Amino acid sequence: MEDNTLNQEFISLFLQEGGYTVTAADNGTGALENLEKRSFDAVLMDVQMPGMNGLETTKRIRNSGRAWARIPVIALTANNMAGDREYYLASGMNGYVEKPVNKAQLFGEIERCLTEAHADTAP
Repeated sequence: MEDNTLNQEFISLFLQEGGYTVTAADNGTGALENLEKRSFDAVLMDVQMPGMNGLETTKRIRNSGRAWARIPVIALTANNMAGDREYYLASGMNGYVEKPVNKAQLFGEIERCLTEAHADTAP
């Protein structure tokens, strides 16, 4: 989820080049609507969106009671002060990527979160 169209296109191109399928949403409400419609492996969440921000959207995902309540959520944020990563992880997110986005960091964080998610669901 990313409210800035240019950032959304840039990150989508990165992901598509890496072999990922992308479904975009402009805000938290759109993210929740997308999750209702189909299955996803992970959510990349802009922290500062208008209306329902990334933290509130993540909270609603976690408290939804839906099958997707445990989906990996990765924060995408320009907030990179000491303690920000820990704050977002403590708020229910599984990963953290700083903006401007570095392709290697993004792919590494996605793969780490997906690996952890699969390990959590293994019998």
